[in-house]
Amino acid sequence: MINRLLSRLPARQHIVNVFATAAFIVYGWTIYASFWKIPSWMFYLKLDEIFSVYAYSFLVNFVESALLTAGLVFLGFFLSDNLWKDGFLSASVITLAISVGSALLHMRLYENPNQRVGFIDSQLRWWGMTILITFVASFVFARVPWLRRVSENLADRFVVFLYIYIPLTMLSLGLVIFRIVL
Repeated sequence: MINRLLSRLPARQHIVNVFATAAFIVYGWTIYASFWKIPSWMFYLKLDEIFSVYAYSFLVNFVESALLTAGLVFLGFFLSDNLWKDGFLSASVITLAISVGSALLHMRLYENPNQRVGFIDSQLRWWGMTILITFVASFVFARVPWLRRVSENLADRFVVFLYIYIPLTMLSLGLVIFRIVL
């Protein structure tokens, strides 16, 4: 029974590549969004408080990336082997790119508090279209050889960023533990 479940898992390297893609997107967005705020933070936060903001953010980013990866692996258990396992990496990369990109775009379009009602009213239509586009694109990327190669090569390149993000996350964990203890 356990061997049958384990056989449905994609290759370990593919899971690492999907995690690297998720981490690149999530950490990258946090770093991009926070760089706009650093000048104002310097007026009312001390340097150690700014480091604490990043420490907590990096820990949350790590958890978000792990949950996104786990969700995609879990999704693979319910889809057929032909549809998902063979094209897991390319389908996951495009799924991450479209779904997270869609969430970021949707928040960006409705960033004004006066647009709150429009944001809420558009949720069903927005996410329905996002799911449809994601499903079609992940199927196409898993089936078209050159698109599959491009997405898999891109995911393979993102692994390099894990050499930055994982140590930063471990440093962040140490800083958070240090702040909690003291």
